[in-house]
Amino acid sequence: MIKEVLDGASDLTLKNLGAVIARLDALQGQLSDHQPNWRQDFFDAWFSMEQVYSFALASSQERLTEKQEATTQEALSALRRLIDHRLP
Repeated sequence: MIKEVLDGASDLTLKNLGAVIARLDALQGQLSDHQPNWRQDFFDAWFSMEQVYSFALASSQERLTEKQEATTQEALSALRRLIDHRLP
């Protein structure tokens, strides 16, 4: 399920970033059997995207800046590495 969410997030826009964040947040609850460090790394990457999204909404942006896109893509890459390592 998490891999599907990440695969569907390859072309993120401000409009669909919120939905991806919400899906990942919901899936975090299913990670209770994973190691605490792994869960923290997952949370850190997720929270990075949440911060970008929250700032963009609070600033009434219509789209992500290049820096925000880069931050979001870095977080998605980190999540993919975590998932690939833990859920082959």
